[in-house]
Amino acid sequence: MADAPAPPASRPRAVAAWAIAFGLAVAAAITVTAGLRGRNWSLWSHGGLSTVSALIVAAVAGFWLAGALRLARIVRRPRDPIGRAAALLAAFGAGPLLLALFFYPVAVALGFDDWQEAATATAAALVALAPFVLARAALVRIAEELLLSLFVWLGLLMLPALTGDALGQQAARLVIALLRRVGLLP
Repeated sequence: MADAPAPPASRPRAVAAWAIAFGLAVAAAITVTAGLRGRNWSLWSHGGLSTVSALIVAAVAGFWLAGALRLARIVRRPRDPIGRAAALLAAFGAGPLLLALFFYPVAVALGFDDWQEAATATAAALVALAPFVLARAALVRIAEELLLSLFVWLGLLMLPALTGDALGQQAARLVIALLRRVGLLP
């Protein structure tokens, strides 16, 4: 059987460029929504910790986008070989989907306020489940990485609260607000 053709050399560079741009845009948006942009504030305040936080937020967002694109490629081509780095990246991209699937039983156990909230939460869970059903043969091979990704994403939601990082807390608030918006958290 012939090997799959190698991707053009420009494809990984384009994905990296998009991921970096996306990460920087998310970090800028988080900085603005956290209320940390103003006349008397700069990224260099607090001994450079704000800069480090912004770079961490940018890296997480950029890696998420690159991982989501890798996950889409795995879903589209489930028989292609998956290396360890590609599996970890795809699993990280699947993290928000895993969060939705993790919190859906919690939402069901807590109950819904009305049928619209139940329908929205169920639809969000089904959308999150779709890639796992469509490419289960490929994703079974990265099950360990997917479990690790779930714990990493849960840690990313909790860590800013422990460190007192304003940018990280705002990023976690936005993810939690999205989960609340689709009815997965009360």
